[in-house]
Amino acid sequence: MADAGIEFRNELFYGDTVIVSVACAELSKVSFEIYYKLEKILSQIQDKKRIIVATAKTGMVCYDYSNKKIAAIPEEARKNLQ
Repeated sequence: MADAGIEFRNELFYGDTVIVSVACAELSKVSFEIYYKLEKILSQIQDKKRIIVATAKTGMVCYDYSNKKIAAIPEEARKNLQ
């Protein structure tokens, strides 16, 4: 993980129902970013409105530990990220 960032927007409490969404983007030869969205469901409202409680991003870089250098994203991983 090269970097991470999170923005808290609203409160959560024990027992709240939370929906977590995850998406990958910005694939390059050696890196990609993962975006996260956490939403709270307001159960007291009939239409089950969602409120964003946090968003986050992690920057990921592939690394070859045996050679101690940055490496290309493996093809199998690339297929799963797209």
